[in-house]
Amino acid sequence: PWELPRLRFVAVGVGIPIPFDPNSKEPVYILEEFLPRPFFKFLSNNSLDVAPRLNATCRKVAEFLRFTQHWEFLMTHGRCIIADHQGTLEILTDPQVITREEAARHWSRGNITTILEQFNELHVCNEWCEFFGI
Repeated sequence: PWELPRLRFVAVGVGIPIPFDPNSKEPVYILEEFLPRPFFKFLSNNSLDVAPRLNATCRKVAEFLRFTQHWEFLMTHGRCIIADHQGTLEILTDPQVITREEAARHWSRGNITTILEQFNELHVCNEWCEFFGI
């Protein structure tokens, strides 16, 4: 019924100095493709609300991403969702996995488990959720 956002996550790679000595303290680099401007924050990791002050185009993308969180919550039986959606209108970067408290040690400090624990109370369904009957 609506135009589906065509999104993907940024392409990444690992840069390792050559020759590589596994016993050395030499850095290993995480490389990301360049993201052109403008850059948007659609959803954060500390709320299920759409980011404020988005234009109409960005808000449509954010609403779709909010629907995907609902779908992820259902498909993982409430175990995890992806949050902190940001990037361009086509490429997302630096997502945050939100898990239950018992799995939190596997993820960074951005894993705010209360968001997941309160998902049913905090999530506001939108037209995508309604269309897919969730």
